[in-house]
Order: sequence, then structure tokens, then C-alpha cells
Amino acid sequence: MSAVGINLSSSKISVIELAGSRKDIIIKNMVKAELPSNSIIKGEVQNPIILANGLKEIWKKYKISDRKVMILKKKLTSWMIRLGTHLNHFT
Repeated sequence: MSAVGINLSSSKISVIELAGSRKDIIIKNMVKAELPSNSIIKGEVQNPIILANGLKEIWKKYKISDRKVMILKKKLTSWMIRLGTHLNHFT
């Protein structure tokens, strides 16, 4: 089992990659990368190209293989994205 989580702020991307089984989970990678100031304002991405490039750089540099990502929003709604494709909602 593997899982990747992302937290986005106005100027930072935080990524955590987990691996293992239900009984034994380890943190494989934990990364924070800076974005230009105000890249995300009130939850809206201002420049998707900058965000996409930042995510691609993290995936390449830290050799993250999984392309399915969990994003936890304020209202505890789960989202799954597949990098390079569209956003799919599920709960």
C-alpha cells in the first residue's frame, strides 16, 4: 500500500508519501517546497503552471511513483487527483 497527501498554502507545497501495510505504515518521503508568494489565494490557484511545475519537480526529485494524491480540504472533503488529468471527487 502507498499513499500520497498534499497540503497547499499561499506559498508552500507540502507532500507526504506513506508506504507499508495497514498494520505497519512508514513515512517514505516528507517534503516542503516554496511557491512564489500568493500562488494560491483563498483556495484558488492563481498560476496553475507554477503549481504543476512545483509538483513535477517534487515527484522527480524524490522519486515519488504514485500519481494518486489525497488532498484534505477544510470541510473534510476528500479529493483524488491523478497528476496530468482532471480532478475527480469522491468521499
